[in-house]
Amino acid sequence: MTATARLLLATTMLATGIGATATAAPMYSLVTTIPINQGLVKFSGYDNSTVDPSTQLYYLTDRSANAIDVISTKTNTLIERIGQTAGFGGVSTSNDTAGPNGISITTLSDGTKLLLAGNTAPNSTVGNVIAFNLASDGLTVNMTRTLTTANALTPTPANRVDGVVYSPVANSILAANNASTPGVITTLSNADGHIINTLLLNGTGGLPNGQGNGVEGPIYNTLTKTFFVAIPNLTSDSTGAGTGGGGVVEIDPASGNLLRTFDFDALGASGACNPNGVVQGAGGVIGVACGTSGTTSARGLTLFLDPAGNGGKGLITTSDAVAGADQIAFDPIAGVYFEAARFALPSGAADATPVLGIFNSDGSFSQSIPITFNDHSVAVDPVTHEVLVAFGASIKSPSPSTFPGCSLGCVAVFAPATAVPEPTSIALMMTGLIGAAGAVGRGRRRG
Repeated sequence: MTATARLLLATTMLATGIGATATAAPMYSLVTTIPINQGLVKFSGYDNSTVDPSTQLYYLTDRSANAIDVISTKTNTLIERIGQTAGFGGVSTSNDTAGPNGISITTLSDGTKLLLAGNTAPNSTVGNVIAFNLASDGLTVNMTRTLTTANALTPTPANRVDGVVYSPVANSILAANNASTPGVITTLSNADGHIINTLLLNGTGGLPNGQGNGVEGPIYNTLTKTFFVAIPNLTSDSTGAGTGGGGVVEIDPASGNLLRTFDFDALGASGACNPNGVVQGAGGVIGVACGTSGTTSARGLTLFLDPAGNGGKGLITTSDAVAGADQIAFDPIAGVYFEAARFALPSGAADATPVLGIFNSDGSFSQSIPITFNDHSVAVDPVTHEVLVAFGASIKSPSPSTFPGCSLGCVAVFAPATAVPEPTSIALMMTGLIGAAGAVGRGRRRG
């Protein structure tokens, strides 16, 4: 199957749930490391990453280089740095004012790309979004825009924008500010950059009371055509410290208004999930990386949320195999989730043992692979099935000798030992092609 056919099929699998009952995940192992400290003393400051399967390019927000690193997953080499003059905050004295941070990429209806990065303006505490309009090759920058999230409602200091994501139906951008008090969710127009809505997570108007570190990773769900955002704590005490567990909120991309709140405590995961990362799995199911750390008996969960379950109130399944994570990724062809868990895992293991956690499409645990201290970024190429994890230069565990070429920082590449079975049914392939074409058509009609 060609890369284009795989991409079209993967798009439909995400939207329809085809492949949700896939066989158990294959076993993965380290295949190579990619040094990315070119021109730097070391690669140490970074945040999140994503893969565009249509170009097989991996994008990583690199604060050490004040840029977005671009790696080809066809050759496993660093081929470009985007945005070194765009005004990223870089490695700041505080994570609250660093940048670039969260990242997303979308193929637009005309074949060009929209690359978004959360940021803090240099030498300031003003959060913004850097938007790169790229050519279809995913490398050539046609236009760079800076979109501010600051307005009269924004707390002072506003601090960095973390997660960012785009809605092709509403032509809007969601920016998650997790470093202000309270946390802020901003919806902006991609057409002219104006702020559509600002949600202060201060506990009023039905909104969560998320004070410091109040907002984390967002996604655009292709089935519901809405935004979902991880909220580490839905409640806070009088000092602003989070209490209890967290949840996920659903946001209307057109108005920026709150649609639903999924409270993990109320859904049966009491105090066990303070979510950081979210990803759409098969159908509308959302994989949730819980950031809770601590002892092996109380370190949190990995959680899978079906927002349509339980009469629209949400239905969850959980695993205690991996926790203490930031980013989570999903391979729609293999039907496998990947979680960069930097603090504590798996069951029976010592705390603070970082691993790449691997889960089947139904949420059952499959495998864990040791990674290095504080690794929190993971992305997957569904064409090659390679899984990419950024390794910062501060390698403490395991020994740096375990990962040759990574003493100054690198990206580690993991891959399945055996070929991933592909859906070969002609009917299934046709469903994928028709479904993906319909999705493109809808995007064109609605702008």
